[in-house]
Amino acid sequence: MNLYHVEADDSLLHSEWDIFSDFVVCCETEQIARETHPSCEAFSLKDWNDDRNGRYFDGWVSKKDINKLTVTFLANATTDVKERGVICSSFHAG
Repeated sequence: MNLYHVEADDSLLHSEWDIFSDFVVCCETEQIARETHPSCEAFSLKDWNDDRNGRYFDGWVSKKDINKLTVTFLANATTDVKERGVICSSFHAG
């Protein structure tokens, strides 16, 4: 397992409030990090339900935009970590 920081550029977000801007996730690969929703609700694109004509999903980017996310490898997780999970996320309430 690895730790990744995932960040959305402002141009990918639908507004300035009620959105996630970034998060840290523990998972196996960069691709899984991209496919993770910061609310911890989905670890796979098949679980995402784009809203408003595919523009965004519950305060995050649309499926079609995940390849535009900035994903940074932070570190290897300790060997006792066995499950995927969002460690922290930044939500901007409005």
